[in-house]
Amino acid sequence: MSRSGKVNLAAPVAILAVLAIISFIVFRSPADNAGGEGAGPDNGQQGLAAGMLVDAERDAISRLDVKTPKGESYSLMKHDDNWFALKDGAEYPADEARTASLLDMLPELRSEAMMSDKPEHHPTFELNEDQAYSLAVYAGGSDPKVTLLVGKSTENVKGCFVRLAGEDSVYKASANLRTALGYSFDDYRSKQLWQYDPLLATHVTVTPVLEDGSLTGEPQAFSRDGEFWTIDGAGGNGNQNDLKELVDRFSGLRIQTFIDDPSTLPAEQFNPEATPCLTVEAAGKSYTLTIHGNEEGNIVVSDTDGRVYKTSRSNLGFLLDQDFTLLSFYQEPVPEPSADGDAAGTEADADAEGMEDEGSAAGGE
Repeated sequence: MSRSGKVNLAAPVAILAVLAIISFIVFRSPADNAGGEGAGPDNGQQGLAAGMLVDAERDAISRLDVKTPKGESYSLMKHDDNWFALKDGAEYPADEARTASLLDMLPELRSEAMMSDKPEHHPTFELNEDQAYSLAVYAGGSDPKVTLLVGKSTENVKGCFVRLAGEDSVYKASANLRTALGYSFDDYRSKQLWQYDPLLATHVTVTPVLEDGSLTGEPQAFSRDGEFWTIDGAGGNGNQNDLKELVDRFSGLRIQTFIDDPSTLPAEQFNPEATPCLTVEAAGKSYTLTIHGNEEGNIVVSDTDGRVYKTSRSNLGFLLDQDFTLLSFYQEPVPEPSADGDAAGTEADADAEGMEDEGSAAGGE
């Protein structure tokens, strides 16, 4: 109270104003400002903010179920140490690099901030049901460890927005799952037909063949029991170098296009009765190639399971350009370079020359 007897209210009013501002800052919900990428707090602490989104080690992840906004559904599943792409009951080898890239993101995926907890904000982040990708992560068992709905990428494209299935809270994630899930199912299928160790190949059966699938000779069969390829039936050694190259190149054969419905191909490009032209057996499994026909530089082929593809002629050059008459002609294998370079060969030549000199001297005597 002042000396005049009047109450001075300036100080209490100022204190109340400060307290009101502090209360507004402390108790304000981060969802109140949702509606854009920068709207959420920098370090939100509600729910999973600043926490792990996928509670699973990379090696423990056994399956991924993906559903796209367009309704396409497929899975990536691990058998032993190999990944396969599954759709509509059909199973295909998965593209190793693309699958590994997606798997690498998951154990490190973190929530950097909570952006909103209001359903009406989901469309802003492309997280409503008809815009989001769905990703279910399994780590053994029949139930997923977590199912994430994946929305749009962040402005810097280094992250994306996600929410847990059945929950409303939107989080800013540390990695861009949206880009990884934006690939189609065919992108996750391997374009390398098979992967076997050429050193484990034990049998080869090859028939001379042309680009149009015409077989121009009789099948030639070879077996390897140990170091050398031998001719079945006739005995004797085959052409070691050509057979080695045939097996090596066949193990890495790649295709360009998947033909899931070969009935759409003209008859001259696909013959369902065609005979395989090359079969390799390795580690107890058989790998078979059939050539059906060609189309403007692309060749229609099918694999052991009858699946049909198109591949370039250059990918089949090792077979189409092979001189089949030489396969049964024995040729010494090309020696592997020794660690000492040509030292061994030089010494052998020197020894041979020495023997020749000795022989000449003996003849002169």
